[in-house]
Amino acid sequence: IKMGGCCGSARLFCKDFRAFVFQLRVIDIAVAYVIGGTFSTVVESLVDDILLPPFGFLFGDTAFSNLTIKMHNFDYPNNPPVVIRYGEFIESLIYLLFTSFALFCIVILVIRLRNGHKKKNDEDNDQMQEFREQIKVLTEIRDLLGTKVDPKT
Repeated sequence: IKMGGCCGSARLFCKDFRAFVFQLRVIDIAVAYVIGGTFSTVVESLVDDILLPPFGFLFGDTAFSNLTIKMHNFDYPNNPPVVIRYGEFIESLIYLLFTSFALFCIVILVIRLRNGHKKKNDEDNDQMQEFREQIKVLTEIRDLLGTKVDPKT
């Protein structure tokens, strides 16, 4: 068995893994994952504790998860009824809507911040371009004044 090939493969694997970790920004992805989990918890609390209770008064029950339809099987009355939990489905839709809305707001905020930064950079570039043009004109004036010919000659 050749040991050199094994060590070379291990080194190549380590090199590839290092490139994966640092080039693909795995740490950034991990941080985003943790923040996303926390964000999910906040949205869940918002929906469960603040938004759903007022809607619960409309249906006579404060918890949407208790909203069900029971379908009894009359051919086999001893079997338990089939339960359709449409309240949990409604809760899931509300979570989806609020999570989507919150993410939309965050994306819009980031886009506006980037555009504002880009606009500022564009303005700075425009000012630098004007400054360069002024320097060019002043240099031309200086050169013309330096080569000014005496009218008496």
